[in-house]
Amino acid sequence: MLNWHPLFVHYPIALLTSAVFLEVLWLVFRKESLRHAMMAALVLGAVGVVIATATGLQAEATVPHEVPGGHELMETHGRFALISSALAVVLAVWQLWLAQRFVRLRAVFAVGLLALLGLISYTGYLGGDLVYRCGVGGKGGLAFQAAPEGGHHHHHGGEPAEEDGSHHDDDNGAAEPGHQH
Repeated sequence: MLNWHPLFVHYPIALLTSAVFLEVLWLVFRKESLRHAMMAALVLGAVGVVIATATGLQAEATVPHEVPGGHELMETHGRFALISSALAVVLAVWQLWLAQRFVRLRAVFAVGLLALLGLISYTGYLGGDLVYRCGVGGKGGLAFQAAPEGGHHHHHGGEPAEEDGSHHDDDNGAAEPGHQH
C-alpha cells in the first residue's frame, strides 16, 4: 500500500508554525489582518494535521519498521502526533467559536499555541529520526551507514579528488573555499 504520510505531513507543520508567528505579530502590532491570517493558518493546519495523523496511523500499520528501536520510536511519534492533533483542533475550535466570548483568556490561547509549536516540533523530530536514523519508510534499511575509515570522499563534475582528499573543485573547476573532506 502506498505511504501517503510524507505527502501530507509537511503542510500542517508549516501552517501551524505560521499560526504561532502570526499570533506573535498580532500581539505586537494589533493588526486585524494578522489575526485573520493566523486563524486561516490555524484552521487549515488543524485540518491538515488530522489528515497527516490519519495517514501516519495508516503508515504505521503498513510500513515495515522492524529495525532496532523502530517500533518503540514509531509508537512514541504516534502518541505525540495524536496529542498535537488534538491540541490543534481544540485551538482552532476555540479561535473560531469561543475567542470572542473569552477575550480575557487570549494569553491562555497564546500559551496553547506555543505548546503546540513545541509538540509539533518534537513530533517532527521523532519522525525525522524514524526516517533518517532508523530507515523506516525508506528502501534498503538504515538511511545512514557508517563512513569508511578515514571519513568520506566525494567528487563533483567527474574530476578525481585530490590524493589527500583535502579539497575538491566544483563543477566549474574552481575550488570551494572552506569546503574540505
